[in-house]
Amino acid sequence: MARGIRPRGDGASVVARYVWKMTKIQETLRELAAFDPADLPVLSVYLDLRPGATGARPTTRPADTVLKDRLREIERTLLPRGPGLDSVRADIKKITEFIETGPEGDASGVAIFACDGAGLFKTVSTGANFTNQVTADAHPDIFQLVRLLDDFETAIVAVADTRALRVFVVSTGALHEVSGLDDADDINLQRRTTGGWNKARYQRHVDRHRADFAGDAARQIEHLIESEGATRLVLAGNAIVMPLLLQALSPASLALLAGEPLHIDMRAQRDDIAEEVQAVLRAAEKEDEIHLVDALFEAIQRGGLAVIGEAAAADAISRGQVHVLFLDPNVGTEETRAELTRSAIATGADVEVVEEDERLREVDGIAATLRWPLDLGTTSA
Repeated sequence: MARGIRPRGDGASVVARYVWKMTKIQETLRELAAFDPADLPVLSVYLDLRPGATGARPTTRPADTVLKDRLREIERTLLPRGPGLDSVRADIKKITEFIETGPEGDASGVAIFACDGAGLFKTVSTGANFTNQVTADAHPDIFQLVRLLDDFETAIVAVADTRALRVFVVSTGALHEVSGLDDADDINLQRRTTGGWNKARYQRHVDRHRADFAGDAARQIEHLIESEGATRLVLAGNAIVMPLLLQALSPASLALLAGEPLHIDMRAQRDDIAEEVQAVLRAAEKEDEIHLVDALFEAIQRGGLAVIGEAAAADAISRGQVHVLFLDPNVGTEETRAELTRSAIATGADVEVVEEDERLREVDGIAATLRWPLDLGTTSA
């Protein structure tokens, strides 16, 4: 690190916390996909914890009403008695206590999976918003959790000028400031006179100093990319520092760059930064979806390495043959999406949620690429 460079904040501990959280969500997802409830109902709860913005009681959360009404409805379907009812009633008590106590941090959404009779109670708190949903079924409904991980890849956001760097991590839809740098020498440099130096020499000194700071900033960014396992990089800064920073970053880091560098003031509020960054990340995600669907349909056209439709996808999943399952969340039923998603994750497949792609909708919103060709994966009866 160059002389006079001071770290901003305790970034290491914050980054470690979010790396741990993402890892735990992925582990939870795999556990839920493999969970066997032994004929007991499993409650899957997704709640948007934001207060209502309209109506007579704008501070009341619509999710609270949805949760109360749906739990009551589910309980009534299991009357008058039985192990299923006992398990659900125990789940309702735990869920109610958890919501009343409050999920961790400033979570905007929470997912809860419960089956007391089989020893299941898992919660996931996120900075993203879930769609309110409460279901009881034979298996956990993990579709919205899969969509969370699909839509919100981990990203590093760097806002820089010639004397300071602010760095953020975008994790599960929320933006958190984690670390940065301050260049004390640059502040002192601006205060000096050029006495004894000609203008050209002084400018060379300034340029070299700024290039050194950009190098330190690039190393800080790349350290966080590696430690966080980030798959996106968003840069923001003024016209002076950005060419220096782009030159200092490695080709591997530049390959993660989402969109063009933004123009964000170093003193901008976190919420303002988050708004601009999320727009860039959504655009990058959409571009990736287009490329993935392109590859899917090329595989369909060649034949043998992709299937379309619910029945063919389910059959391929049952053989562990699916590499990536593609789902349109606006086509078909929640039950179909939930079962296909659970089965795919349980067999080690990836799930790609794709909206507003006419090609996928033309094949009923369900398709899959395969690990090996169809003719090698089929057997005669």
